Amino acid sequence: MTRGRGDTGTRGKNDAETRVNSDAETRGRGGAANRLSPSHLCVPASSSSFPFASSKASPRLKRVSQNSCILFDLDGTLVDTTDLILTCFRCTWDEAFGYCPPDTDFIDTFGILLTEALELLVAAGIAQGKIELTQERGLLINRLLELYRKFNMSLHDQLIRPFEEVPETLSKLAERGYRLGVVTSKRRLTAIRSLDAFSLREFFDVAIFADDCQRHKPHPEPVLRALDYLQCAPAQAAYVGDTSHDVAAGRAAGVRTVAALWGPFPRTSLEAAKPDYLIPSISSLLEIFR
Repeated sequence: MTRGRGDTGTRGKNDAETRVNSDAETRGRGGAANRLSPSHLCVPASSSSFPFASSKASPRLKRVSQNSCILFDLDGTLVDTTDLILTCFRCTWDEAFGYCPPDTDFIDTFGILLTEALELLVAAGIAQGKIELTQERGLLINRLLELYRKFNMSLHDQLIRPFEEVPETLSKLAERGYRLGVVTSKRRLTAIRSLDAFSLREFFDVAIFADDCQRHKPHPEPVLRALDYLQCAPAQAAYVGDTSHDVAAGRAAGVRTVAALWGPFPRTSLEAAKPDYLIPSISSLLEIFR
């Protein structure tokens, strides 16, 4: 990334921010092997798909000459939905199967598409002899999806929580000239509800939801979709997320990756994913992105 405002390589000297991948400077980003061509991206959405490029965002777009941008995961990164998600999984499993796996099994699926998470969890339950298929597998997944979404819609507002310093940090990054985006495996309906719960929508110039792509994290398509919309090269971008799936998607897209320690994913799992940065709080981004 170019030196200056959009330099993800600029580091603060405060110990709050840790560089964890020493070979990041030499690792290729955005090369042909890592980046999908535009023809492989999902069909471009209409302008109504991106209700985030508000009048407040327009002046920022004009000030940025290097197209530098920072993309964020949503759950566990911008908003604290851990209790909500775990409760929805527990209630779904209890109603469908009469038992509940350990929370760590659910957390391991955080960051990927919900249907894929359900597939993995059901497969594990079958292998452990705790789930007996009494119907076609696809029908079971659809039933679990309906149950999960029922619980999510009813419990969302009472269980979602804000993370400290998120609005302040986003505001300061925007003032420094960065364009900001959301890349999430969450559906548009619930993702916007989460953003609006804490008035975060106004900070973002683009948002990519599960509805917008054919392939999902850890595949790089959602990240590349956001970069394509912003006309931002991978070398001038970064992706912040709290799971190893976020880090994998960012690395595959050729952007710098920032692992968030304030989410539920264990530090060891994030370190194993080899992000460029591992930070304890969202405000630590201000030490990296000058």
